[in-house]
Amino acid sequence: MKRLLLIITLSLATICTYALQPQRGYRAFIDWNNYLNLNIGFIAGEPGDSKVFTGFTTSHGYQFNSWLYVGGGAGFQYNLDWKKYGNNDGDCRFIIPVFAEARLDTRWHRFTPYFSLQLGANLADHGGIYCSPTVGYRFNWGRKSAINFGLGASIYGRRHSYPGHIILPGGGITEGPETHYQGTDVKFTARLGFEFQLP
Repeated sequence: MKRLLLIITLSLATICTYALQPQRGYRAFIDWNNYLNLNIGFIAGEPGDSKVFTGFTTSHGYQFNSWLYVGGGAGFQYNLDWKKYGNNDGDCRFIIPVFAEARLDTRWHRFTPYFSLQLGANLADHGGIYCSPTVGYRFNWGRKSAINFGLGASIYGRRHSYPGHIILPGGGITEGPETHYQGTDVKFTARLGFEFQLP
């Protein structure tokens, strides 16, 4: 195990040593995204389940200089736990974001962190806003490609539902038709991706 950690550390150090900034021109990203609805209540002994959405986004655009990228893209996220809860857990089955993206790549000595913001709309489940800020690190992989790892949040609008209730004339309550409203969900996001540039 120690040998494996040493190999990984040396590999990352080598990548950082030859950190190259993006060059002007076409630039594209293919990202594997995981939206995590983590139940941290278990620390205090509160019951609850964590949920995971997984999927991808792709973004294509133009790199204006060594630090500014502007583009647009789309994606698809699927709720892995949707069937597990009998489709009644109150969360959506999938998310389909379409967005514009701005990204800032910086370089501090050998280190290459980045910040990106995706802003657009969720087209699934009656739609709504989509916003995903991410802070991460860029690992160079050759002159025209890199691996990115980022953490952030994904905020998206969708239709929420809850069962209605009817008060009976003789007293008591019975279940009525579902009531719907537009709401917003927030998910912690982990993103791993590959980028490339064309000459």
